[in-house]
Amino acid sequence: MWPVSALTIEARPSAAVLGDHADLIRRLRLAFGEAPERFDELILSVVRRYASYVHDLPATPQAHFCVPGG
Repeated sequence: MWPVSALTIEARPSAAVLGDHADLIRRLRLAFGEAPERFDELILSVVRRYASYVHDLPATPQAHFCVPGG
């Protein structure tokens, strides 16, 4: 088992996490195919809430998704 100090990862704001995936969000916006405000209302709002929920923390300390950002 790793000491707790070895498992700590500095959390970043969810906006920074989403910023890391700006290209993917842009592609989603294009694929959505409706007005930008509809994308913001229906899709981006859900993506932002989900990012705030799961944030930047890894899923496991040693296996899958063990780096910052999952």
